[in-house]
Formats: sequence, structure tokens, C-alpha cells
Amino acid sequence: MSSMRRRVIWYSVVLLAVSMLVIGHGWSVLAQPATLIGSKAPEVRTVGVKNESIQVPARGSVTVVVFWNSKYRLSLDALAGVQRVWEAYRERGVECVGFNDMEEADRAVRQLAEQMNLGFPLVSGRAASSAAVAYKLRGVPAVFVIDRSGVIIHVREGWDRNTEPDLKDRISAIL
Repeated sequence: MSSMRRRVIWYSVVLLAVSMLVIGHGWSVLAQPATLIGSKAPEVRTVGVKNESIQVPARGSVTVVVFWNSKYRLSLDALAGVQRVWEAYRERGVECVGFNDMEEADRAVRQLAEQMNLGFPLVSGRAASSAAVAYKLRGVPAVFVIDRSGVIIHVREGWDRNTEPDLKDRISAIL
């Protein structure tokens, strides 16, 4: 079989697979987290790794949601940065929640929280995976800022030295 013919078959198979995905699930399967900006945040009610009740978005509070996993250094940087954001704004009603996207064991997540001195709640397991789907997660870390009325006002995929100051600016603007 010629390489041209193989290429045509390959592209046809890929096109067919994408078409079936879109037909079965709609265009939302191709959506990006940023498409959620301006919409109501998906509601998540669950229990954290320390058995605390968690509701996202937190009613009447600005909520920062961070998706992360322990295998990726930038995720750990994001957790540390969100911890600093939480420390700076928690007395003004800002809530932060971290969702582990790898379904890591609660025990391992609790140990990491202790090692990093994280004070905000963390969620692992199926609830975190369901939240990742609802928030159209493509990768970690990813941070969402939700205003007091439950609307997503900011999405940041990735983490760099500008992310934390940017989050603080956006939060300050809505407090």
C-alpha cells in the first residue's frame, strides 16, 4: 500500500472518530475551560480528604478552584500559590478548593497537604474527576475564579510567575 493511500486512510479514521465524538456528545467535548468564563460555575458538593463538606461555588463567597496532581511540579507551585492567595484573602471571604485530577488516594493527598502546610480543602477520587469533567479540564494546573454570584470570571491554565499576582488583582477587583 502506498504511503499516500495510508495517509488518506489514517486521516479518514481520525475524521470519523472526531465526528462520532461530536455527534455523540455535541461540540462541548471540544470546548476549552476558557469557554466557561461568564457562565455559572458547575456545582460540586462533596467531602474533602479531611472529611469536610465542600460546596463549589461557595455561596456568597469568591471561590478559587485549582485542579492539580502531585506528579507535576507546576501543580505543586500552583497549590503553594493558591495557599498564599487564600492566606491573603480568606478573612475577606475568599474560599479556595483544590481538586486532584489523578484520583490519588486521600491518605497521600492529606500527607501532601501537611507537607506543604495547605490550609484550604482538597478533594480526590471520583468527585475530583467529575469536577474536572464539569470544568472542561484539559490539563493541570488550572485555576478558576468564581465571583460571589457563582459566575466564572477568570480561567488560567498553567502556572508561571505572573499567575499569582494576576489572581490577586482579579480577586481584589471583585471584593
